[in-house]
Amino acid sequence: MAAANDCQNVEPRNNARSLRAAKEVFELPDPSDYNDLDFMADRLDDVIDICERNAVRPMLATISSAMGMTPNALRSIAVGGQRTYKGQRLTDSALGFYKKTYDFFYNVWEMNLIEGGAATAGLIFLGKNYYGMRDQVEQIRVNVDAAAGLPSAEDVAERYAKRLGVAQKPVELEATVEDVGDNAPVCDSDGPKKAD
Repeated sequence: MAAANDCQNVEPRNNARSLRAAKEVFELPDPSDYNDLDFMADRLDDVIDICERNAVRPMLATISSAMGMTPNALRSIAVGGQRTYKGQRLTDSALGFYKKTYDFFYNVWEMNLIEGGAATAGLIFLGKNYYGMRDQVEQIRVNVDAAAGLPSAEDVAERYAKRLGVAQKPVELEATVEDVGDNAPVCDSDGPKKAD
């Protein structure tokens, strides 16, 4: 049985384009200075050109890789306040550039989502992974004493018995026991009789 993601389920043209683009990005030399904005701006242009030439969508992972970073590292610099990377203190200008780059790819992601040109579910997962999107879930917690306001077991039994028309509590009768000796009445189905 073939796996769902084997090569038979991959569109050959899409696969070839994606691989060519990824290979070109992979072959770009790593940056040596993360504050060299001319180099980084050229790198951004290179990635956009690679994506256009291969007809693939530019994504955050692509530009992050081209800049020698991971998507999470770029996100931490752009929106998380991280001011150093690989031992280099980033200048305010560099921080601004990385933020604009991150925002640019956020806009590309949003446009792809709106245009519906890609798998919407996949784009939503990318938004969660790269842009901090979250499903909004409201959860209200109320601590309640479960026993407060509940009737006691005796009250429930009494109410139940009333609905059934049965007396809940046995009726206590007062009785006096007397020794009557041999003169005790004998009972049969016809009622009490005197002993002979």
